[in-house]
Amino acid sequence: RDAIRDLLLEDLREATEGVMSLEEWDPRYGFLTDMVGVAPEKARLACVKFNQLTWSDRACFFSACVDNLNLPQLLERTQWTRTELRESLIRCFEALLDKKDLMNDLDERCKRGARYEE
Repeated sequence: RDAIRDLLLEDLREATEGVMSLEEWDPRYGFLTDMVGVAPEKARLACVKFNQLTWSDRACFFSACVDNLNLPQLLERTQWTRTELRESLIRCFEALLDKKDLMNDLDERCKRGARYEE
């Protein structure tokens, strides 16, 4: 537990101070890039933000994205309402995703959708 805490604090300190990873793309963050779509250069800071969330939010994210539980299973595991579950997942994705990138992606999807309607 102490070792994990020390690593999280080190990541927070280095991200806050702008210390770059020793590698151009650190393989520790491959899951975020592959599964969630976090840009490799932003994955470290995303992890720092995510790790500052409550344990219950992080556990909910892992249940949904790693354990691949569906909505009824998530509701049963967490004992939350749908609203509480949705808000928890939103907090997780807000920590992981850059809002500007997300808005650009949504804009691009809307443009592609509009082309299909023409």
